[in-house]
Formats: sequence, structure tokens, C-alpha cells
Amino acid sequence: MGAEFDRATRGSIVNEARELGIDGFFTCGNVLQVHDLVDYVTEEGEIAGRAVTKYLSGASVKRTQPIKLILDENVSYIVPHQIDYLEKDRKRIKLFMRVWKPAENVRVKLVKDNGEVLASYKKEEETLHG
Repeated sequence: MGAEFDRATRGSIVNEARELGIDGFFTCGNVLQVHDLVDYVTEEGEIAGRAVTKYLSGASVKRTQPIKLILDENVSYIVPHQIDYLEKDRKRIKLFMRVWKPAENVRVKLVKDNGEVLASYKKEEETLHG
């Protein structure tokens, strides 16, 4: 099909809707990345399911330039790999990540190419585990 793969997850590269780089094709769960808990597989399935519904209804509008998510040195991977959609009603995008070593007081930052910090927030869980 021509989908790009992430060597770290051994799954496809996807956006926040779990859509491949091929318009209208979605993936999620352990096919995309191996999860430690079935709850995460279910949650990711719900993300993809909602996105498919929006896609089929024509409600989603893609960005002209996707926002790429760049890894810090302690992060081995992050899913989604990029953010493609413009949605006014969206409050959060769920990020799944693996780290090389446990870390506490972790902050996630959205930074433009020029270094400008768009957003910065503390990770909800106290410790980030690999």
C-alpha cells in the first residue's frame, strides 16, 4: 500500500486520528504499537473509530502542513507521529509514548521550528515509565 513504518513501534506512521499517510486508511491497537494494557488498546480503538466516523461524514479538515512530533532524547517513540487535523472542538490529543528510562516531573512541550514554545504542560502521571 505504500504506508510508512516506524522502526521503533514496528507499526505504521499515523496522525492523531490513527490515519496512515494514505487517505482513508486507519490503524490502531497492537497492530500500530504494542500496548501493556488492554485498556490502552480499547482507548486507541475508540480514537480511530471516532475518526473514521468523522472522515466518512466529511467533517474533518486536514492541515496544509502537518505538525510533526519530535522526540526528546529519553523518548524512544511517540504515537501519533504528527497532527494533521484542524478541529475547533478538540480539547486534547492523547499521546502514547515509550521512554528509555523512568522519569519524574515530565513536561511535554509544543515548540515551533524557530524555538517559540506554543504550549507546555506537565504529564498527568507522576512518573513516566518505559
